[in-house]
Amino acid sequence: MVRPGTVALAAVLTLPGALAAQSLTSTRGPGYPVIATDARSMVLGGLGIGLQGFAAPLVNPASVSHTRRRGAVVALEAVDRNVRLGDAEDDVGTTRFPLIRVVFPVRGAVLTAGYGGYLDQSWGLMREGEQLVGDETVGFVDQMRSEGGVGQFQAGAAVPIGPRVGVGASVGLNMGSQRVRYTRFFDTALDSYTEALSWRYSGPTAQLGVRWAPMDIVHLGASVTWAGTLEGEPTDGRAEARELDLPLQLAAGASGFLVPGLLAAVSGRWSGWSGTDASAVGLPGAPDGAASRDTWEVGGGLEWAPARPTARRTFPLRVGFQYRQLPFPFVDDAPTEWFAGAGAGIRVGADPVNPFALVDVGVQRGARTASGGGALGDLTERLWRIAISISLFGN
Repeated sequence: MVRPGTVALAAVLTLPGALAAQSLTSTRGPGYPVIATDARSMVLGGLGIGLQGFAAPLVNPASVSHTRRRGAVVALEAVDRNVRLGDAEDDVGTTRFPLIRVVFPVRGAVLTAGYGGYLDQSWGLMREGEQLVGDETVGFVDQMRSEGGVGQFQAGAAVPIGPRVGVGASVGLNMGSQRVRYTRFFDTALDSYTEALSWRYSGPTAQLGVRWAPMDIVHLGASVTWAGTLEGEPTDGRAEARELDLPLQLAAGASGFLVPGLLAAVSGRWSGWSGTDASAVGLPGAPDGAASRDTWEVGGGLEWAPARPTARRTFPLRVGFQYRQLPFPFVDDAPTEWFAGAGAGIRVGADPVNPFALVDVGVQRGARTASGGGALGDLTERLWRIAISISLFGN
């Protein structure tokens, strides 16, 4: 016997219909990969690794090795998107907190703890259709909604080795939950039916990083992130247990002053997603044999912050670009995305590495595209993304 919810979900992938989703790319595999970073890093290429000044993305535990003030970073991100799949179109908005991180210097080291996004599994779909019930054709509406995702928690330490080198390490958990609800409503006296499935996810992760300033005007950074098996434990309904091998990730970045006050930054990351079985989770009805792929993310930007060395307040301006490959196939191939944007900020304090407060804002325009095959139509998502991050420090 085939479950009704599975039939409904499989049908939505063979015929276009009305749609709504945080991203239709989240319906494939474990979800849409999220970068845990702040507004400044988002504009300057996305990753924030190797950036001069204070930077605390979860990509590199060594980035805070020379921080001397305890403090906290919180980032808020809002996304507005227009989704088009074949002839169907919808507008959707969402808000999330991609990064929360605390830094606490102690004698000879900087302790850190942080939580950020990893995989977004929130999406919704709706489709109208007809089916034969006995000798009568009746209309129906399918509603399918997934809520949840996987986040990453890290705790670690960074240690300065002289004034120009820092190393760091962290351990943590990838953890979260997902609830999927399938409902079919008929336009006759037939009763609707609903099926709900849910999982709780957990799996280990560890990270090593390095920060190096070969000269005052140039900073480099690199990291390696290992993630073990993500286990999905059923918590409701007739869901089955899941196991996913998460990828090894290698990241590197650099930043340097082209002229006084003008900083250029580049960064990139490789992720070995090809070892993750994309058909094990996600939307039922995905094509058999659709393999996930290894991915590259690259980006860069410019930051203009002219100020006297003793200035108590600095107002930087930024522009940047980012390109990403997504690991899980939509139908025939995996999506890609790009973002271009600008931003501004306020830094209170003369020392860029140890300020008293930071407020940063970034605005980006971007798009995701993927082939939907001949019957389904191509997927295009056009997005506006706004991020705000606030960093506050004490003694």
